[in-house]
Amino acid sequence: MTSWVKRSLKKAPVGGIGVPDWHIGGTDPSAAGAQGSSEAAGAACCAAKATLDGAASAKPATSPAVIIQRRPNMVPPCFLMGSSPHHHNAAGARQVPAVVASTERGSGVALTPTVRGEQMANTAPATIMRGEIAASIEVVQGLIADRARLEAIGVQLAERRPKVIVVAGRGTSDHAAIYGRYLLEHAVGVPVALAAASLVTQYGIETASPESVLIAFSQSGAGPDMIALVESARRRGALTIALTNEAASPLATAADATVYLAAGEERAVAATKTYIAELVCVALIAAAAARALGRDAAWANDLQQLPERMRGALAAADAWIAAARGSSQFAGMLAADRALVVGRGFEFPNALEFALKLRETTGAFGDGYSAADLLHGPIASAGAGVPAILLATDTATMESMEIARQRLAVAGSPTLTLRTSGGASDAASIRLPDGPAGPLSAPATAIAGLALIEAIATGRGRNPDAPAGLTKVTKTL
Repeated sequence: MTSWVKRSLKKAPVGGIGVPDWHIGGTDPSAAGAQGSSEAAGAACCAAKATLDGAASAKPATSPAVIIQRRPNMVPPCFLMGSSPHHHNAAGARQVPAVVASTERGSGVALTPTVRGEQMANTAPATIMRGEIAASIEVVQGLIADRARLEAIGVQLAERRPKVIVVAGRGTSDHAAIYGRYLLEHAVGVPVALAAASLVTQYGIETASPESVLIAFSQSGAGPDMIALVESARRRGALTIALTNEAASPLATAADATVYLAAGEERAVAATKTYIAELVCVALIAAAAARALGRDAAWANDLQQLPERMRGALAAADAWIAAARGSSQFAGMLAADRALVVGRGFEFPNALEFALKLRETTGAFGDGYSAADLLHGPIASAGAGVPAILLATDTATMESMEIARQRLAVAGSPTLTLRTSGGASDAASIRLPDGPAGPLSAPATAIAGLALIEAIATGRGRNPDAPAGLTKVTKTL
């Protein structure tokens, strides 16, 4: 069987502009005889940045207008971000500083709207990714309101009385599947394994049986390997379930039952709201299956409060980011070319996902580990230039996470811990809202961590909405 990869991209304009090249309004490079010169545009960026900095120190309550416009074939060589904070005028209205920016060709950086000193009580997110992270709260509210359709699939799974459950996914969906692996094994009480998709697609080896259930995760529902797995399992009598954001996708058509994520269109290449939707759908299905089997589902009793907990987690992350800008802690994260992300148990999938998002959106190499696996060799890669993000939200894994944090500190890695115990946030930790430990901590941690990574990406001058070399849908067999 021939292995192939086919990529397609649903192009979504960023800030109303497709693939932008920029010059600074009021400084037309052609006026200086530099038509098409990226060096002249870069000089314009620097000059405008100096103007902004001087104006900010002289008149802190306002910010001069800097119009960022598209100009064909202009590729300014720098990315400069205004560092002055939001200010308030005498009436107390929030005013947003102008932003000076340029970008490498094709990176499509979403830019803060031009501000001419006017009052702006509400501003749009600076990136599509940031907007979609925030939108995940509403998505989760909708899933909980519509929980009956998801719980019906959980009951269907329980009635099958499987001897084994197999989960499958690629990329971000693979990490959601790993969350499903942990949670479904806990809820249903049978082994849950990750599918070895290549055995089916590359070697033609089929192992599904009527005593198994296959759950395939794919946001697009278009992955040929996931479709092949479902078709193989269904032929062999297994119950097949698709989790997808495309209800009419080929994967949904191939499966016996479909879990529709109902997350709406996701325009940023880096998946965020669909990932969180996958986590919550799995939680609803697992809780219903546990109840149908007479197993413990007390961990799901507070699912109704999850949207509010997520809202608090996002606010905590935003507050930390705002306070940390300009600090050595945040500067170190922006400067690093490598980073570690560590979790355990139900937070291990988030560790993998945050590491992937670092690779996708920031240009840094992120590596995700279980706190236990970290100590089996990878700890040797820690050091002063390798910051580590730790996900310590679960009382059951707290001791293990603390051991990992101490070992990282000894190795010299700066650490930032997302935690649900102790006092307020500080330079080395973000205090997330209280709530049930275990499975339901994961979606709240996810929204905070994704917001942090988006801030790192934009702080490094990257566009997280359209990372170079990536497309929204990747098809592999």
